[in-house]
Amino acid sequence: INFDALVDEGAISQCDRELVQYAESADEAWAIILENYTNGNIHKGQKNE
Repeated sequence: INFDALVDEGAISQCDRELVQYAESADEAWAIILENYTNGNIHKGQKNE
């Protein structure tokens, strides 16, 4: 998926584009998730009532 082209066409915003990250391995992906979680960029969900 060419996310930069989607931004150029106005299909998604630059902020949306910045949510997408690429990882070469599962370990690298997990490190990205942990970094975002510990920086407060990812929040725990709430239980449905």
